[in-house]
Amino acid sequence: MAEFLFEDIFKIDRLNPDGKKFDKVTRIEAKSEKFDMFMHLDVGTDVYPMNEGEKFSMALSSTLNEDGTPDTGYYTPGNRKTLADNYEYVMQGKLYRIAEGSGHHGKAEIDASFGGLLMMLKGDPSYFKKYELDQRLFLLIRKVDLKVAHFTKFFFSLCGKALSEHEDCTLLTIIKMSPAFVEVSIL
Repeated sequence: MAEFLFEDIFKIDRLNPDGKKFDKVTRIEAKSEKFDMFMHLDVGTDVYPMNEGEKFSMALSSTLNEDGTPDTGYYTPGNRKTLADNYEYVMQGKLYRIAEGSGHHGKAEIDASFGGLLMMLKGDPSYFKKYELDQRLFLLIRKVDLKVAHFTKFFFSLCGKALSEHEDCTLLTIIKMSPAFVEVSIL
């Protein structure tokens, strides 16, 4: 399985922070959950609409091949599986700038262009050691369903509690689920 250069869940804080520049492109401003990264990303919202407050999973990879082999740079149609099969929106581009952070709390920054759609990713310098100037990048995005994300967090916390309280507990079964209510049975 290919290893991602970066993967995290982002929440969109603002759309077009500097004003709307293009009809079919939106610049999103987002913050990541796990690695505390800040990002500006241009998205072709005529084909992939995004809204303020939404969460999405974003990954960066140097290849789309599931086995991690380098990408040839040529599109080869066929029935082979790729990393893109697990995402809704994919762009190919190049890393054109790496700025090192300065000072104890300095933030590093990488900038990439995906056919003119730009990405700026800023955060702790330790997360940018895998990147090289002019590196080919694939940006992969899929939206995260907030109900599923909240339920998953709740379910795993419940599962951990149930397992610690009931050592013979081997299975939690979801009996009923609605947006406001989840009934769980401990077997």
